[in-house]
Amino acid sequence: MGVKQRASGVFEKTKVVKGAVDAFYSHGVKTEDARVLKWMHGKIDNDHYENLEFKTGFPKIDPASCVAKIKIHFPSVQYCKKGYKTAWIGTADSIYGIGDDKTRVTDTYTAYVNIVRTSELPTDCGDGETIDVMPSVEEINMYLGMKPKHSDDD
Repeated sequence: MGVKQRASGVFEKTKVVKGAVDAFYSHGVKTEDARVLKWMHGKIDNDHYENLEFKTGFPKIDPASCVAKIKIHFPSVQYCKKGYKTAWIGTADSIYGIGDDKTRVTDTYTAYVNIVRTSELPTDCGDGETIDVMPSVEEINMYLGMKPKHSDDD
């Protein structure tokens, strides 16, 4: 629901790739939104890391629903030198790693955020329910697979 990337002194370029989404309201009805955030042309040695921050809005939980939490997954791919990459994508069914000995796929994990209800649940909801929001395999292949080949200098 809209996103802004924090500029990083390590990466020369950032990019938001947009694509179709279910309609939502934010200063009018929107049917396109951020699908991929890219931080590009940076170099971090193996003994360090960089925080890649962004600011976004999340959906509100309907107070009449039984939803206690929304878990939003962020499949991620790190591209390294000489064609190596690590994909934290939560599925083994994507294009990542197929016939590629330079790709490590972590199919049991994705980065995620939990949106937790702050109002009381209706009495007939028990402990409530958790909704998982995860891109489909087709969306992971389409949007995360849009990476051009890295050179050794990227």
